[in-house]
Amino acid sequence: MQAPRFRPQSIAPFLVFALVLCAPTAAVSADPGDRDPLFGDDGRVSTDFFGRVDVAASAAIQPDGKVVVVGHSAHTADDSSLDFSLARYNADGTLDAEFGDGGKVTTDFAGDLDEAESVAIQPDGRIVVVGYVVRSTTGYDFGLARYMPDGTLDPEFGDGGKVTTDFARNDDVATAMALLPDGGVVAAGFNFSASTGEDFACRVFR
Repeated sequence: MQAPRFRPQSIAPFLVFALVLCAPTAAVSADPGDRDPLFGDDGRVSTDFFGRVDVAASAAIQPDGKVVVVGHSAHTADDSSLDFSLARYNADGTLDAEFGDGGKVTTDFAGDLDEAESVAIQPDGRIVVVGYVVRSTTGYDFGLARYMPDGTLDPEFGDGGKVTTDFARNDDVATAMALLPDGGVVAAGFNFSASTGEDFACRVFR
């Protein structure tokens, strides 16, 4: 199996799940591009999950101003197993205690590598995350999870809140998503085969 050209987990193991955001806050006197002093430590927040590799890939803002950030986290000593990881922050940069375990959630798809690449907030507050998972039989597959507003997996979606898609290629990687007016989700990325190389890949979920 040939891996996709980009490999986020090649980032140094000591990297933490870090972000610099300008979350919606009260107006302050600042020049464009300045850090928001009302968010975290002068506009900066770092969040550790397991003391290993934590890499953020995408963020979304809820209507109430809370910030949802997704990526992947390693939970084994050799960094060989990665899970979807989510953190939700209040508008001031503190972790939201009402979300998951102290503001953090991780999701395992029963594969070695599960990496979230994009996130969106549905009108009802549910959180949709897409990325890819690695399975021993099919290689890389699209991976999608939907969460309730409190961070628990949505039992009404897929298999206990999770869905995977195999395009019958060597590798299928979702890197972006969009919400449809009827509540559906479009996941897009690429798939790879040794004979045709990389092609656009897209699937609609209901």
